Amino acid sequence: MALPAGLRGQDITSSPYSRFGYGQLNSSVPVALKGMGGTAIGVQNEKVINFANPAAYAASDSLSFLMDMGVSANWSRYGDGKISKNTFLGNIDYLAMQFSVLKDRLIFSAGLVPFSTAGYGLKNLVQVEGGKDGRDVFQQEFKGSGSIQSAYTGFGVKVIGGFSLGANVKYTFGSITHIAQVTPNSSLFSRTLKSSTIELSSWAFDFGAQYRLNYNKEDYFVLGATFSPAIKMTPELTLVENKNEGSTIQPEITTKTLKPSTQMPLKAGFGASWAKGNKLLVAGDVLMTRWGSVPNIFENDNLLLRDTYRVALGMEYLKDKFSRNYFDRVIYRGGVNYETSYTDLPLVGKVDRVIGSLGLGLPVTPYNERTSYINLSLEYSKGLPSGGSKVFSEDMLRLSLSINFSETWFKKLKIY
Repeated sequence: MALPAGLRGQDITSSPYSRFGYGQLNSSVPVALKGMGGTAIGVQNEKVINFANPAAYAASDSLSFLMDMGVSANWSRYGDGKISKNTFLGNIDYLAMQFSVLKDRLIFSAGLVPFSTAGYGLKNLVQVEGGKDGRDVFQQEFKGSGSIQSAYTGFGVKVIGGFSLGANVKYTFGSITHIAQVTPNSSLFSRTLKSSTIELSSWAFDFGAQYRLNYNKEDYFVLGATFSPAIKMTPELTLVENKNEGSTIQPEITTKTLKPSTQMPLKAGFGASWAKGNKLLVAGDVLMTRWGSVPNIFENDNLLLRDTYRVALGMEYLKDKFSRNYFDRVIYRGGVNYETSYTDLPLVGKVDRVIGSLGLGLPVTPYNERTSYINLSLEYSKGLPSGGSKVFSEDMLRLSLSINFSETWFKKLKIY
């Protein structure tokens, strides 16, 4: 309870890349699956709320109630070959819950998950043309903050045999603000401030399917697929310019509001997993997002939108869930993923990322049908800029924690 309160109100990213587009996109997977490289589409786990594929809700049984809350802390280092910057930030990531509606056939889930975030601060001193060195200078300052979230409700249904279907209805909302300010070193000159805010309010839908094939008493395969159609949306862009910022005598403010027509991108993914009883799970995902087909409302920033591709591999291992030795009951996870960028920037081109992760599932109580877990994941992300005229570096270490409560609901008491 104390950890989220201490982190409330802070930005979750400090990346200068979040200046462009809708900010830095977030992977919508629970902490337990982040430790497996973010693999989720083909994963079934009755103790994890897998909101990345709504068909996975159906893995739950009729008496289980799950609640999952995730928080994270990031250490980041950015550089341009001359200077570098270190930051440490944290925040609440997501909240989710899940329970049965109709026995073990229909499972309901709801929650709040991140879509994108922006957070950065940059300063630069520029010499006035024709001025004297070190005297006639002005300071440029750029900063941005904000986030876009997705509130979802969804259902997973067991259709027949090992086949299940699911759907999420999502309401995506939030705002991101970018501010640019020019401050001269003399009070004789006025300051200039420009502000741009994008507000998003849109509906979206996610559909999922999974098929589980048990080929002996304990071992099984799972094949999964997800699809999100392109949905039209109309964000609101508010542009404010004050050419005499800070003056109470003669402010010169202009405001412009635009409502361009664009859309949420189409997404399609495929995943598979193989389980050796309750001891070993190996999974892999492929996900494609059609950002390149979305009407580009950021052309004034000389920004191009590109289709993204994400490939992930992961595994988890549990030695013995019935053991009296606590460490034998800990779940060990690991994985890696590679994702291309949806933005193509003027200076640095595309900034793809490769991420390696390790994770732990720490049981809170001795094993029973409703064991709760504290899940930890440690991710290292490396930015891979390519195609630009200037080389930037990006390294990030993220520690995520989730408290996954598992309880028994709707159980009828027997009277003896």
